Amino acid sequence: MEKVDVLVAGAGPAGSEFAFRMARLGYKVLVLERDSLDREKPCGGGIQTQEILEFGPLPEDVVERHIENARIIAPDGGLLEVPRYLEACGATVKRSVYDRWLSRRAQEAGASYLAHARVVAADLDAQGATVHAQTPAGTLTARGRLLAVATGGTARELMASLGFTFFKTGSYAVTSQYWIELGRDVIDERIGNAIEIYNGASIVPKGYAWIFPKRDVVTVGIGCDASVLEKESITLRRRLDHFLAHHPIASRKLEGGRVVRRDGGPIPFFVASRLTGPSTILLGDAGGFGNAIHGGGIYQARKSAAIAERYGRDFLENGSPAALEACAQASREHFNSHEGRWDVKMRPFFWEDDLVNMTVRRGAQGDQEIVQAMGIILNSDRSHEAAYRLLEPRVLDLVHDCLRERSKRQRAMVEEALAGLYSADTTLDRAIRHILFGDAKRVRASLALMAVEAAGGSAEAALPMAVAFELLHTASLVHDDIMDDARSRRGRACVHRIFGIDLAITAGDALIFEAYRQALSLSSVFGSEPVERVLQIFSACGVRTCHGQAEDLRFPLERATIRRYLKMIHRKTGSMIAAPLESGAVLAGAHPTWQEAFQRFGRNLGVAFQIVDDAIDYLGSEDKARKSLGSDLRRGAGSAMLIYC
Repeated sequence: MEKVDVLVAGAGPAGSEFAFRMARLGYKVLVLERDSLDREKPCGGGIQTQEILEFGPLPEDVVERHIENARIIAPDGGLLEVPRYLEACGATVKRSVYDRWLSRRAQEAGASYLAHARVVAADLDAQGATVHAQTPAGTLTARGRLLAVATGGTARELMASLGFTFFKTGSYAVTSQYWIELGRDVIDERIGNAIEIYNGASIVPKGYAWIFPKRDVVTVGIGCDASVLEKESITLRRRLDHFLAHHPIASRKLEGGRVVRRDGGPIPFFVASRLTGPSTILLGDAGGFGNAIHGGGIYQARKSAAIAERYGRDFLENGSPAALEACAQASREHFNSHEGRWDVKMRPFFWEDDLVNMTVRRGAQGDQEIVQAMGIILNSDRSHEAAYRLLEPRVLDLVHDCLRERSKRQRAMVEEALAGLYSADTTLDRAIRHILFGDAKRVRASLALMAVEAAGGSAEAALPMAVAFELLHTASLVHDDIMDDARSRRGRACVHRIFGIDLAITAGDALIFEAYRQALSLSSVFGSEPVERVLQIFSACGVRTCHGQAEDLRFPLERATIRRYLKMIHRKTGSMIAAPLESGAVLAGAHPTWQEAFQRFGRNLGVAFQIVDDAIDYLGSEDKARKSLGSDLRRGAGSAMLIYC
């Protein structure tokens, strides 16, 4: 049995960096690598600027290309150029060459390496670790005072033997990648010294595609959160093939290329719940230190080894488990504070199509803070908190723009569906068309479809549900206008002023019955159980709205309090916005806790909407509001503004 101070399982960036650092301190180090030391690995090979700034430049014979900028291509084809950081460049490498350089560097410092030695199990105790590795010559047993596990995200058997939980779905990404031979001149002309990142759910949800140029080949890959594969039955290889063949930009750049290698694998991107065991530490991907936005892990692997150096030395000098616990705490604090906690917040800027489109568009139009934020994320030259702080003030504007664009699309869907209703040349249909096709915003219908999409469902399939809520809401407006004796609604005279009160009431009733018919039609797509739940929500919404309206009618200002006012508008308006959102979540198959969250959000949104609407009744312009104003004052009804006046 060979005995050493430090055993390292895995000769990737984390393992070799740690081996180098411990060997130069004078410790006896043995690195066990399951493959050859110059094997190729499933990796895009992108070297972030911060790695070069922190660890020093790479040898020229290791660098495939010096990367001077990054291109982010939005789902709609928009392009954002992110320039290099100051005078420093990133780089691309072939992992076979890069990893071999790191291993030679460690060997020159005194570390020993054994290739084709796959560590399959280990026995741990307070004095050290005994590992068992399979080699071409048989089983190798080695003993070390400290074991560093740097086997990436694939060593499930070893992790289990050490008592570590393997990464769960939702804490890692899965990738598929091709190496495509194009030739240096073609790469220079079409791609140059830039990496390219392609976003869009049509490429892959919760992920992206990439093109990383080397000297005469490019690595082209696709990756996404592993949960997507389970939920949507996506085949990454098929998605990658489609990207190569049909993406309007990438397909032209890669035309004529020849696939010379196929690979792929998992990328853990959430720090593991436990990073240490008796005489054991986890490094690199084994510890889940990969970036949660772009999946980068080379710099993160070397950084985890750099953090571990001090604590590994303390452990070997003092034999105290507290040193390893301190290492885990330091690693967790660094990666969570430097990247992790901020990256989770910023994922929508890379995952949500409309938000990506808007962000790229604004950056391309000259918003330098967006460009700077994207550079920080890609370069990691500063804490990602800095990127978040740059993007945060723009969130409301960007989300507003995104919702406006999305609501246009959804409103068009609703308008098309409504156009097929009430086309008969009858007095009733003419009355309904008068109110239904005025200057309507379709807010509730749009929210219903947004909820479906946000919960992972199909807006097209759920369209009758959105139509049903639009009809129900319109019916409530007809009846409300009669009670208020309003003059105009949706930019035209109220229906009761054109067709009379009796026909207006009948039109409102007809809209309610058609709304139920639309809701029932959902069963042909979704089945009876979710549709029954939607009908329950739909009916309860109508009942609560009526109760709220009844309270409003007997709500004179002299007895008004804010508590009573909020209770009333929770029912009157909150219900009519909460119900479409909750129903959308139900049809998308969302978990009940998500359904409740959608419902609660909708109710609060409705309350906010009504407070603003009541203020407009006193302060607004009928031309802008597109409806009659002043009804609350005329009937002496209580509202937030009058209660406080």
